[in-house]
Parts: sequence; C-alpha cells; structure tokens
Amino acid sequence: MLLGVILVLLATAAQNGSVVLLAVAARGRPEHSGPSLLVAVGRHLPGLAGMALNTGGWVLELLALRRISLTLDRILMTSGFALLLWLARRELQEPVDRREVAGVAAIAVGIAAVAFMPIGRGAAPITLGRWALMAVIFAPIIVAPFAVQRLDRRTPALLASVAAGMCYAVTGIVTKEMADLLGSKAVAEFALLLLVIAVIDTLGFMDELIALQEGAATVVVPVFSALRIIVPVALAPVFFAETWPRVPVEQAVIVGGILCNLIGVVILSRASAHLVAATRK
Repeated sequence: MLLGVILVLLATAAQNGSVVLLAVAARGRPEHSGPSLLVAVGRHLPGLAGMALNTGGWVLELLALRRISLTLDRILMTSGFALLLWLARRELQEPVDRREVAGVAAIAVGIAAVAFMPIGRGAAPITLGRWALMAVIFAPIIVAPFAVQRLDRRTPALLASVAAGMCYAVTGIVTKEMADLLGSKAVAEFALLLLVIAVIDTLGFMDELIALQEGAATVVVPVFSALRIIVPVALAPVFFAETWPRVPVEQAVIVGGILCNLIGVVILSRASAHLVAATRK
C-alpha cells in the first residue's frame, strides 16, 4: 500500500506541474479554441512538455491503482494543490488571495478526513448496464462546452472546468477497470478501455485547455480536480463494490470529507472574476 501512495503522490505532482506548462501554451494562443487549440498547444515545447508530464502522471496513477483503492487514489490526488498554488503564483504571476486559499483548504480538509478511513479495495467488473448508466449521466455534461462552441459563443471557464472534471472522473473509473485487467488475458477488453480513455481524455483535455485559457489556474484546476475526485468516490461502492466502513462515525467522516470537497469547489467557483474574465499573457 505504501508504494501505491508514493506513486499517487508522484502522479499528482506531475499532473499539477503540467498545468503551468499547459497554461503558458494555451494563453499564448488566444485565437484558438477546441481542437485547433489542442493542435496549436502541441506544436510548441511548453505544450508538448505539459502533455508528456500529464501522460506520465496517468501512467503512475494506473500503477498505483494496482495497490490502493480508487477512493484513496482520488483523495490523495488533491495533495498536489499546494504545488499548484506555488507554481501558479511563481510562474504564472497569478494572485493567490484568501478565497483561493480557503477553497483549497476546504478540499485539503476533505483529504485529511477521508484518506485514512478504512475503505476496502473492490475488484468487481463494471456491467454493460452500468456502463450505459454512466453514459446517460455524464454525456450531456461532457458535450455541453462543444455545444456552446457550435453556437459561436465563448465557452465559460466554469463550464469548461466542470466538463473537464466529469471527463477525468470517467477516465478515473475506466483506469480502475484497466488496472484490474493488468496481468489477465483480456487483451481485447483492455484495448477497448484504452480507446475509451483516449477519446474521453482528449475531450477533457480540450476542456482543460479552454478553462486554463479563460480562467486562473488556481481556480479552474481545483474545480475540475475536485469533481474528478468526488464523482469516483461517490460511485465506487456502486460500480466497484468498494466497501465503506460499517461504523457510523467513520461513514460520517467520509461524507464530511466529500462535503468539504464540494464546499471548496463552490468557494472557488464563486471567484467569478477569475473564471469569467480571460487571464491571458
């Protein structure tokens, strides 16, 4: 379990560090959006380095999920917010005021509340019906930013952040399924899940770039990151049969931790000056 925790901490450091590089690349190309923004970012060294760092973080997380529960993984991933705040202030010259600190602190309290609770690691495969249910729940939110773009309107940073969070939540769930298949002979199923991750992660990545282009990293990243955590934690008992503790007090602590994450998202999302106004360099 210790190795899994170390891998997750390295993964979150890589992914939060990549945000700074991606923000620099995206804000330098204000004339691009959607797929064209993805291509433009990929043509420059900071963008390529950010993509590589992000992918490396995903690989580390995949290895970690062989050793720890999805719930613990999602919670520990938020520990990189401290690095994000420091890098955003140092490298992006973004102001970090009391609202940002309060929002991140609320999420950090959620980490502390849930991280050490005895959550059992499940290995139940997802059924076809549950995959369909996930599609019904997530698809409208995931496609919303692209629907706005089809109307020739600028996608709000908050909407892009929420959509990216939902994409990454689905990616986390699918990654957990892939981790359970490692070492098995289900090559075709593993390849199909890898394709699903490629498609959904690409959509989420485009939304992330739009959010970083339009809003402050210290706000939009915790918003989609917290959603990436909250959703799998809430769904893991249903989709993976991960077991929460039976003691009511411990259950209350987990619920309180999730609520703290939600409160942090609300606080950060109310920083409308960062989320609506562009902060391009």
